[in-house]
Amino acid sequence: MNANRGFGCRCWLILLLPFSLLAQDTLRFTPTAGYQTFKVREPVLRMKPGQVLISETMMGPYYTKEGGAWPGEVGPIYIEGATPQDQLVVKLLRVRPNRDLAPAAISGNFGGLASDVRVRLLNPPVPNERFLWQLDR
Repeated sequence: MNANRGFGCRCWLILLLPFSLLAQDTLRFTPTAGYQTFKVREPVLRMKPGQVLISETMMGPYYTKEGGAWPGEVGPIYIEGATPQDQLVVKLLRVRPNRDLAPAAISGNFGGLASDVRVRLLNPPVPNERFLWQLDR
């Protein structure tokens, strides 16, 4: 009877060990400022390879009203030991909404939809359009 008790305790400790190691290698980051440009900036966070990051997206007027400003991009995040020649692997372990609104927009003068004055258009320009979905969480 004592042998079973000891075995049960050892299994319990072995199962808890990976969770405690994971807790030590997890960083939490809440962005406080976003930027409208992809400019070279100081890192907002430093991480080691293998660490887990828990973060949120930023909220801004873009989400709540027509013509509202985009909250901007957050970053960069510095990875210890990485060089510009390295190819980094990022695994998304879990993604879930952190608010009840989901916006999207189409702009006819951006990216692959932008017109070119040097060529004739086969179709009329794509109109700017904004979508706002209410999410069930």
